Amino acid sequence: MPYAAETGPRMRIRPHNAPGHAPRPRVGRPPAGPADTGSKIRCRSLRAHPSPPEGTVRKAQPFLNKSRYWGNFERFAAVGGTREPLVPAGEEFATKDLEIAQTLFQARWAAY
Repeated sequence: MPYAAETGPRMRIRPHNAPGHAPRPRVGRPPAGPADTGSKIRCRSLRAHPSPPEGTVRKAQPFLNKSRYWGNFERFAAVGGTREPLVPAGEEFATKDLEIAQTLFQARWAAY
């Protein structure tokens, strides 16, 4: 392969971040701000998590925590409600069975 000097003058192209390089002036309309209705920038969190309609309450149910069922009673924090493992009588750990978990959850929920 011949050297650049043998093929003709070398063209030096400066990268955009090279010292001494002046950025091009921006031409055209500035980007739309939040007050402009033409802005295409939207908050993704509003789209991904729509708020429920007024007056609706999510149904309370047991949830899985590392393959074991727990109950979230934080709605009753004023009277001591917390997240609690749903442990059947005679067992040491929370249950892995959904039907047993729902029965324990309903009984605990009625206590509040």
